[in-house]
This record gives sequence, structure tokens and C-alpha cells, in this order.
Amino acid sequence: MLARERVRLYRYETMAAYYRLLFQSARHRLLHKWLQKAEARLAMVEKRYESGDVARVVPQEAKRQIASRRRRVLEAEGAMSNAYGELAWRLGLTPEALRRYDLPALPEPQEPKLTREAALAQSAACRLDLKAIELKRRKLQLALNHAKHLLAPRGDVALTGVHDVTYGEGYKLSFGLDMPLQRRAYEGESQALRAQMASLAWAKKEL
Repeated sequence: MLARERVRLYRYETMAAYYRLLFQSARHRLLHKWLQKAEARLAMVEKRYESGDVARVVPQEAKRQIASRRRRVLEAEGAMSNAYGELAWRLGLTPEALRRYDLPALPEPQEPKLTREAALAQSAACRLDLKAIELKRRKLQLALNHAKHLLAPRGDVALTGVHDVTYGEGYKLSFGLDMPLQRRAYEGESQALRAQMASLAWAKKEL
């Protein structure tokens, strides 16, 4: 009875090693595909940088992304090699002999459906160039709000007690309106800020 349980356990462990190999092989293919996409994107952004369409930070970020993905591909290659070795040992083969066999594809999990807006939001959250543009946009928005506040006239209402010989005791209600002396300067600043925000929106759209 004990020997039968050991054989069953060995079969389960061998199956687990087999699926680990399928997983590591699929992971390596996917990471290698991502690396190729990053390299293609770098070639594209370098051309756009040379023509002055994007800032220098864009190709620099693309190069950092490539370096990161290359490290992940190397890590995946090591994990896949270990998976080959484990399964080959359980089957009584050498890793070289096992590599001669074509591995079937790992069943693909069903991915959740994403709207285009959600997919773009997830992509933007991982890009430093878009984060930098968003930070600058927020700063410009704060400056624009401040300029609008300076443009607005300041009103003042006062209620004071008075004494009249004819009418006796009473109250006087007075209004005051203070117009900014530098209204034209504030208007020019607001227009300049709006132009900068429009330029940022265009740059973000081009990325």
C-alpha cells in the first residue's frame, strides 16, 4: 500500500514538473516578445527625437525599459533551464535530450475584457514620460486657477449703525468693489498658461 502511494506521489510530482516547464517556456516566449516590442518602440522614438517631436526623456525611458526586459528574459531563461533539468531527471533523460521534443502550448487563461479607456489608463500609469506631462499639467492648472482668482473683482459689504436727527437710530448698508489694477497682466498670464496646457495636451496625444 505504501509503495502504491509513493508511485502515485511520484506521478503527481512529475506532472507538476511537466506543467512548470510548460509555464516557464510560455513565460520565456512572452517576455521575449515584450523585449522585441520595446526594441521596436526605441527605434521609433529615436527617430522622433531626432526630428524634435519628443523630449530626450522619451528615448532614455525606452532604453531603461529595454534593459529591464532583457534582465527578465535572462531570468526566465534560467528558470526554464531549471524546469527542463527537473523534468528530465524525473523521466530519466538528459536536459539536452528533452529539449529535442516540441512542447505543447500552455492553455491560455481567459483574459478579462478591458475597455479601450481602461487599457490606455493602465498603460499610461506605467510610463514615466506621461507621468511627467501629467505633473506639469497639474502645476499649470494650479497656476491658471490662481490667475483666475486674481482677475476676479473683490466685493465688500458693510453694515454700520448711524444716528439721524430726523429718523433717529438706523443702519447704513454700503457696497464696495475692488477691481484688480493689473488685470491686463493677469489676463496675459492666463492666456499663456492656457497655451502651455494646450501644448501639453498635444504632446501627450502624440505619445
